Amino acid sequence: MQTTTPTIDELITRGIPGAILIFSSIVSGYKVDAIPYNSNAFVIAFLALSYTAGTFLDLHKHDVFTAPPYFRRVLYSEGGENEGYLRGKTRIGLYIRRSVIAKGFNKIPHLPTISSNPDYGRESVFSDNGSSIIDTIEEREDIEVSPENLNEIWIEVESTASDSLNRVGQNERTVYHFLLNFFISIIISVILLVYGIVVVEGGYLSGLLILALPIFAVILIEINLFAKYGTRYSKRVVKKYYYDDF
Repeated sequence: MQTTTPTIDELITRGIPGAILIFSSIVSGYKVDAIPYNSNAFVIAFLALSYTAGTFLDLHKHDVFTAPPYFRRVLYSEGGENEGYLRGKTRIGLYIRRSVIAKGFNKIPHLPTISSNPDYGRESVFSDNGSSIIDTIEEREDIEVSPENLNEIWIEVESTASDSLNRVGQNERTVYHFLLNFFISIIISVILLVYGIVVVEGGYLSGLLILALPIFAVILIEINLFAKYGTRYSKRVVKKYYYDDF
């Protein structure tokens, strides 16, 4: 029977989020002073359950997060500006930019102008080879690109290109997927900790974690996932997929 040893990447992207989830489950279900922290069996079981829980989160992360914003904007630019490719938050921003309110605001002197054609409405950079990124995906994957199968499309593009990324790209991939799993584990953990306080009366530790975890998650997600690492990593993946001949 073949066995596999978890890689460093898997320990980061799965083990840490899984450990947060399992620890929150334990704290929410038991009195803190009743947890056998010094038991070897407890430590082994905790590590095994953490990796298992993290693997489960990793398998289902794309059910929560489909395609990153940058990839959505590229498909929007090349797909006839089909707003179905954009996130709901982005579509609302687009409606506001094109609304009567924005036009009236632009008539006020000495104020910044609100553009009705933001970055995600400009011409895509993927046209050097005379073929759009949408044409490239449909030719290679034998699949029709549309907002309805956006999740499947991104998974195929990322899985094809990510293995050939350089060291920096691989590190960005690790951080990106860690943040996806981390965010989901935080949401579930907070629900469990609220249950622990209300039902099990977990006490001070549960209350402290409820306050600390969401704040930590919001900082990481907003700064890294949807801005720095999310955009940087998805740009690297899409360019690698488009320009390389797989």
